Amino acid sequence: MTVLPRAQNTRKLRSIANITAVVVVAIVALIQLVPEFKYAFDPASYGEFGLSVELPSVQVAAVTPRSAADKAKIKVGDSVVLPLTLRDRAIFGGPFSPNPGELTTITVERGSARRTVTLKANPVRLSLVDATSSALIAVACLVYLAVGALLAVLSPSWMTWGFYAMGVGLIWIPQGNPSYIPTNWMLAYTLAWQALLVPFAVIGFLIFCLRFPSNRTVGWRQTAENAALILFVVLIVGQSFAALGSYGFGVSPAFAGLWQHVWNVGLAVAGVVGLTSVIATYRGSHGVERRRSAWIVLGFACNSIAFVFAALYFEGILPTSVANVGISTAVLLPLAVAYAVIRHRVIDVRFVVSRALVYGTIALVIIAVVAVLDWLFSTRFANSRWQTAVYAGIALLVGFVLNFARQRIGNMVDAIFFRGWHGTKEKVDALRDLVRRAGAKTAAYEPLTKGVAETFSLASVALFERTVDGGFVRVAAHGWSSGTLWHILSDDALATRVRTRPRISEISALEWPAPSVSSGVACPEIMVPIIAGKNVTGIVLLSAHEDGTRLDPDELRAIRGVCSEAALLFSIAPLPQLEPASRIDPLPAQATLSMRP
Repeated sequence: MTVLPRAQNTRKLRSIANITAVVVVAIVALIQLVPEFKYAFDPASYGEFGLSVELPSVQVAAVTPRSAADKAKIKVGDSVVLPLTLRDRAIFGGPFSPNPGELTTITVERGSARRTVTLKANPVRLSLVDATSSALIAVACLVYLAVGALLAVLSPSWMTWGFYAMGVGLIWIPQGNPSYIPTNWMLAYTLAWQALLVPFAVIGFLIFCLRFPSNRTVGWRQTAENAALILFVVLIVGQSFAALGSYGFGVSPAFAGLWQHVWNVGLAVAGVVGLTSVIATYRGSHGVERRRSAWIVLGFACNSIAFVFAALYFEGILPTSVANVGISTAVLLPLAVAYAVIRHRVIDVRFVVSRALVYGTIALVIIAVVAVLDWLFSTRFANSRWQTAVYAGIALLVGFVLNFARQRIGNMVDAIFFRGWHGTKEKVDALRDLVRRAGAKTAAYEPLTKGVAETFSLASVALFERTVDGGFVRVAAHGWSSGTLWHILSDDALATRVRTRPRISEISALEWPAPSVSSGVACPEIMVPIIAGKNVTGIVLLSAHEDGTRLDPDELRAIRGVCSEAALLFSIAPLPQLEPASRIDPLPAQATLSMRP
């Protein structure tokens, strides 16, 4: 009896841990993203020496015209004499920028001649094209991050976390870094991003592609996912050395150059494998599922374009402004995912979003009423002795009206934002009417199994009726193969659970199902009892959706309503008697059993 509460507590703790992890990652991402917005809209708050140094070779790689370095007569190919301070390493070779007016003194070598120069950072000035492209990619990163965080919170899984990781890793590409990072922490901050979060993004992209849309991998996808985990370790090691090399620590110039090429090839391979998996999923789907996936495929095609632009930018082939525009096309993927979630329920978060919209609408109405009342009494009826009474009366009236209108508001939200679910509810009403009008319980078998399965796109549904010995016998099924479970004995864990606590239950919490039930996506996950008075006359076992997503609370409530229509019908009919008492179904999958009274 303590198994279910313990399972519920475990789920609650996992939910809290998941939300905490999402928030922590989002905070880290925003620490990097906010300065990137500042760089795009207020570039003068950043400085530049106009000098780029290839560490650990310490050769000058680029000099910006009319910059401090250019005025100091520093040329490409000159060498900077070590040692350099950690801050200089972070600025010249790493991702950080100096503050406007900041001074630094370095020794420059050309041939055998050495000279010491002092550079003063000038404020960054961006052209309209550069400013626009920087703003565009920053907005793209924000959209990616927001959609990924919402998916990871509302529907936590390896797949949605992979998508979230993609959005986080994209943030490292734009220019602009936090100036408030202490100098002693700059290397650690760079390692955290370059050697952990960025590889995590690449692997997250692969995991999302391989698991889309059911969060499962089989066949070559399972092999690719296992290889991706090994690749993750390789990327961490390689990126760690690359980050250390950018600061001039312990890495040869040859390795740094080689690793950059390996990294770019890896990006291209990841993009090809991911897009191949998504296209294969799309081609293998049919009907509604294909229409649901079409937007995601389009988004992934645009995301692959961003991969190509990023690789060309890292190779030094594309200028920053062109690369920013190309990389920002990645924003079409989270927008496509968001559209597919809302319109087509590719990833099922409808219940949470719908409730948020309903209660958000109610909250807005309450705020508007309070604001109107406050204005009315402060301007028209100030110091009125009836003020408190009128406040209370209107508050009660608004409360009753909103409580009465809550269901209507929910229907309106579903009709506008979730048309598919609105249509499903209309089918449920027709299904309930069909069961209610059934003249015999055998006439209700098909609506309770095939009807429910087709209405909610479930992989399998099985109807079990209670027997005289307290067990249950399967009388109808949809999606169950022959040779599967036919009789649930009275001492079975599921039968015991139904007798002691007759309510909707997750079968996994009962250490059930039996080994002879349907497997894969058709495996039963939820039990819904058919209750007449205080007696359970039957149970319905439900699988997940055909795409692998689980039933949400609204769907379970609707199915329970359909089952309640059959309660009276099952209670007045005689209980079936088993002869012989076999547990394995000898009949085909869609057959029904008519038991002798």
